[in-house]
Amino acid sequence: MKKGIRIVVSFIMIFSIVISNTNLMISSYAYSDLYDEVRDTIERTSEYIIDNDTYYSDWQIVGLANAEESIPSSYLKDSEKSIKKNDGYFRKVTDYERMAIGITAAGGDPRDIGGYNLIEKIYNFEDGNKEISFQGINGVIYALVALDSKRYDVPSEATYDRDWLIEYILDNQNGEGGWSLSGGDDESDIDITAMALIALAPYHDYSGVSEGVEGAVEFLSDIQREDNGGFDSWGAEDNCESVCQAIIGLCSNGIDPTSDTFTKSGYNLIDALLSFAQEDGSFLHTKDGEGNVGMSTEQAYQALLAYDKFVRMDEEYCDGENSIYYFGEAEPQDEKAPVIEVEGLEDDLTVYESELKFTVSVDDNEDDDIIPVVELNGREVDPIDDNEYEVELDKGKNAITIEAEDEAGNRAKEKYEIIFKFKEEEDFKEFEPKNDVKSDKVWQIKFNSTIKEGCVNTENVVILNEKAQQHPVDVEIIEDNTAIKVVPQEPYDYGKTYTLYVKTKNVSKEIKSEDDKKLKQGIKMNFTIED
Repeated sequence: MKKGIRIVVSFIMIFSIVISNTNLMISSYAYSDLYDEVRDTIERTSEYIIDNDTYYSDWQIVGLANAEESIPSSYLKDSEKSIKKNDGYFRKVTDYERMAIGITAAGGDPRDIGGYNLIEKIYNFEDGNKEISFQGINGVIYALVALDSKRYDVPSEATYDRDWLIEYILDNQNGEGGWSLSGGDDESDIDITAMALIALAPYHDYSGVSEGVEGAVEFLSDIQREDNGGFDSWGAEDNCESVCQAIIGLCSNGIDPTSDTFTKSGYNLIDALLSFAQEDGSFLHTKDGEGNVGMSTEQAYQALLAYDKFVRMDEEYCDGENSIYYFGEAEPQDEKAPVIEVEGLEDDLTVYESELKFTVSVDDNEDDDIIPVVELNGREVDPIDDNEYEVELDKGKNAITIEAEDEAGNRAKEKYEIIFKFKEEEDFKEFEPKNDVKSDKVWQIKFNSTIKEGCVNTENVVILNEKAQQHPVDVEIIEDNTAIKVVPQEPYDYGKTYTLYVKTKNVSKEIKSEDDKKLKQGIKMNFTIED
């Protein structure tokens, strides 16, 4: 009898184990069916978005990137065009944030798009007296989401660093665990609460964040509909978008939207979301078909992908990397300017020859073959051979500037002031300068004695330009040999200054009078041509 009892007991134990295992298998099978449906729906929605939209929003790009679909090549080009058109300025901080997230998702760099740094415009947001929270707490929330989309560096001197943003979000959490758009004690909003969860996802180790997340989870669970696991919000019953945001927020934090906490009357949040799905891949805003199907489809797409990422990451908390807005770690931005090396130039250098040669080379920590821009007095100068340059200086002060820019936009600039002094070979008597002179001016130089024939030529009567170069002229003795006429062979340049010289030294012939008396002292006169 005792033996029979033992047999029965053993049978009951074995049967219990089988039943228990069967229940586990049924649960796993049901779970697998739901995930398969999610994957099938993602495929249909991907096709719907690709086939039906001519304009790709930043949020759709986030979805396509997470679905590993091709990003339209026009997206980054159009984004850059829009940024340039607006001179890098947008009134709303959420515009910078939205674009930064989309550009990151598309594989671009929001730190350098169209010549602007959107990340910097977020953490240093400034527009008159407006603060980053002027639109509501969503401006703060998505600042954190954008900065963390690729863990972008934020300098310590930033106006709004990560600590500031986290503290602002935590300080504005309502007692019931949720957040409102105004960031005050107004009634908590489902969507804003879910968005706050997305922003806080990477910071569970930050003081107060874990408690804040727990409060938000409790709020979302408590406010769920008891009949179908969905949400009523924004004046609509069974609002698709609120379900979407809740799923995205929970999955970002490694929290299962199909858990008992979010299952009501046998329906979880994923069930609630799929109830809005249409055969063509779109999602209704509400069950009655009212509202913007484009927005609800866009957000549903992201929510499905958020759940897919959560499952693929073993349903564990991964420091915010579960988020569909996380796209890896950003490469450190090159902030080091190129180094310009110059030989043959010194600042405040005085030279006595108009021709000057020097070499320029550029060294950069990232980029090779950076070609410098060399200018003399605002005029660009081309190299004569590799890194070698040759310039013709103007008389007086000259400015030589050398600039180099790497691919990251870092710039280096060197500036040299070179003074060119024309080394005059004698002590000239200087006449008063003339201004607003005609470009074809013919000069006459009168003497108080008769000039000897054949002693005047273009060696002892010359006109030099600002570079100390000789301007072509014809000279002749006139007026009964008492004057010299100087005629330009070509017009003088407008706005330029020239110098007329009558020389007595270092010439093959000296100017003499008929009785062989030499001109005792040379003369010079500056004249400036009219503009």
